[in-house]
Amino acid sequence: MNASSAASVSSSPASGWADHHEDLRRAAVILWAAMGGVVGAVLGLVFAGVVGLVLGALVLGAGGALLAVGLIARFVDSALSSVMVGIDARELDAADAPRLFNLLQGLCATAGVSAPRVSITADSSINVFVAADPAGVSQDEVVVTQGFVDALERIEMEGAVAVGLARLRSGLAEAQTFAAALSSAKPWFIPGPLRRRVIEAALSGQVIFDADVRGVGITRYPPGLAAAFQRMLETSTRVSGTVAHCNLLWFADPVGESWADAGGVRSGSRVGMSHDRPTDEDRPPLSERLALLREV
Repeated sequence: MNASSAASVSSSPASGWADHHEDLRRAAVILWAAMGGVVGAVLGLVFAGVVGLVLGALVLGAGGALLAVGLIARFVDSALSSVMVGIDARELDAADAPRLFNLLQGLCATAGVSAPRVSITADSSINVFVAADPAGVSQDEVVVTQGFVDALERIEMEGAVAVGLARLRSGLAEAQTFAAALSSAKPWFIPGPLRRRVIEAALSGQVIFDADVRGVGITRYPPGLAAAFQRMLETSTRVSGTVAHCNLLWFADPVGESWADAGGVRSGSRVGMSHDRPTDEDRPPLSERLALLREV
């Protein structure tokens, strides 16, 4: 990567998802206030003439705004649990995977990130899932496949884990968790165009490349992450039983992104996003991320 492109990627605001969060609150408040105003106007005309109309609009508008804020707050609180429901994994401890936990402990200290809860699926493929609580209350979640633990060399595992921690530190994991929950639930009190805006921002190639570069910044060893990318492409990234709206939370496409995965992303091609469902997300494929990383 040349100096200008590296600066462009590494300086992008991966944590800017909070702006979208505020947009959601603002749009929902306006929506409910407008609805309250209409209802208040109707009731005012029926019951109390002009004075009742104004008073009814103000009261119902304010009540609707408060309800909107409460609904969004409740939705944010449930986002992490909603994306974890479909994952068939068991929790790991240091005795189960000492090499992984040893790496994780050191990298968390280097990155300044609290240790996440770690779980594992039975899949022999190589992939890792990262999610964070947008409300900032629950412990962050990392889910690895059995193949991730068994097949990766130490420097490869270190590179991939560092990218996950970079997503947690930058706020991208929170953004993607929030976007996945939006895609799944499609809450009626949040306008569709705003949902799509949040989801597209969480899936953009810019923030994915940014997380890769930030991960390399933690390990200071680009060949480790490049080797992990290469190993994934040579084996498999497919994870059984994945839920479409949670695909963006996996390091690589869990539907299958390696050269050996039938139907996976091949030769750097990509498929478009359909409205506000990140089923076939427009994130860059591993081959493209590897090519960019080799320029660092």
